[in-house]
Amino acid sequence: LSVASRRAEDASFAHLSASDATSRRFQLKPNPPASMAKAQAAAAFKSGNYAQAEALFAQAIALGGRDPHLLHANRSAAFAAYGNHAQALAAADEALEIEGSSAGFAKGHYRRAVALAAMKEWAVGERACAAALCAPDVADRAPIMELQDLCKEQAARAAEPSRREGQPTPPPARLPPPGAYT
Repeated sequence: LSVASRRAEDASFAHLSASDATSRRFQLKPNPPASMAKAQAAAAFKSGNYAQAEALFAQAIALGGRDPHLLHANRSAAFAAYGNHAQALAAADEALEIEGSSAGFAKGHYRRAVALAAMKEWAVGERACAAALCAPDVADRAPIMELQDLCKEQAARAAEPSRREGQPTPPPARLPPPGAYT
């Protein structure tokens, strides 16, 4: 490239921060097949077809879609919506790993907390909620705080002496609905 064309290219990306330009999730090329799979996945999720949504999010990931951390987080929500909480946790962890920031992706931490709560890992779920609330990109704090309160309450119940003696922990009041934090 000539000096002039490099300067023009640099100027077109001047609005991006250094972290955006070097992030593993940043892609310059549009990917219509991946974008179509993502749009179809979102529509399937909204219509309640969570298994199809999960498969389409997986397809968008495989096609190299933009913002793979969001695709994995949305795939986590789809897994959770149809009760596959172990896979929901794995997808949320993948989203956080791709994002490359342990503190900067509220949706990933929230998806992780939802999966952990569904698996009755209350204390770890509470910590995931705390991480989501501390993330700089947190948008809607209410569902995160509601889940954090549920995790605290259930962790305290599980720690009661009578619970340690083999009595089952009563079921939680209610886990958040699929897509509560979108």
